[in-house]
Formats: sequence, structure tokens, C-alpha cells
Amino acid sequence: MSNHMIGYSMAPLIRYVMELKEKKEISDNAAASLIKEMISTVGENDGNKYEATEEVNTSFCGNCGIHVPKGKPLFDLYDFLDEIDCYNERLIQSYTRYGTFLCEDCFRKFIAALNKDFDIESEIKRQVEDGIINISR
Repeated sequence: MSNHMIGYSMAPLIRYVMELKEKKEISDNAAASLIKEMISTVGENDGNKYEATEEVNTSFCGNCGIHVPKGKPLFDLYDFLDEIDCYNERLIQSYTRYGTFLCEDCFRKFIAALNKDFDIESEIKRQVEDGIINISR
């Protein structure tokens, strides 16, 4: 049985780390390391990692860490990978420093790095039409 409290309790802390990074009070690498440890701690204590990153995945790009303007989309990296049935763990790790939803620029870069011939526009359209994206709050 999973412990929902640990995941939901960690979410505001992860968001706080992202806010400190955004204000340049801590470095990008420090933020990424702290978040990785927090997510790992959630998993080690029978929590759900997605609960811990829920707030970050609705406000910040999981790759570059920018605070996405309110109302702009964040694209689900794992849904895309499930859709095309393809996993490249090294590439995934390099694009998910802070979370698993990406701003449009990073999502486009990820798709291009994964497969140069993939129709990026159709994937963006699919995620928008299917309601898979998160809208930044």
C-alpha cells in the first residue's frame, strides 16, 4: 500500500527548491540534486513519485527548469514515449532534471534528439487534442 502523505508532503518542498533556483539563490545543479534526492526518498518510503512532482509538473519545465507562464502547455514526456513505444534511458535522464513535463521548446528538442524524422507537429497536436498536456498555473 502506498503512502500518499509522503508524496504530497514533498511536493511543496520540491516547488520551493524550484523557486530558489528561479531566484538564483541555489544553482541549477544543486536544485537538480536536491529534487532527485527528494523523489528518491519518496520512493524509498512507499510514496508515489508522481505525487511529489505534481506541483513542479504543472508550473516548471522538467528539463530547463523555467517557470512556464500561466496558461502555457507542458508536454508529457512519458506519454509520448508510451505512444511511440520507445525508451532511451540516457536521453530521458538528460531531459528530466526537475520533472517529466517539458516546455514546448524542450519537448521539441527531445523529440528531435530521439528521432530526427518524427513529425513533431503531429505529436504536439495529439497531446493538446487528447488533453494530455498540463496547463501551467
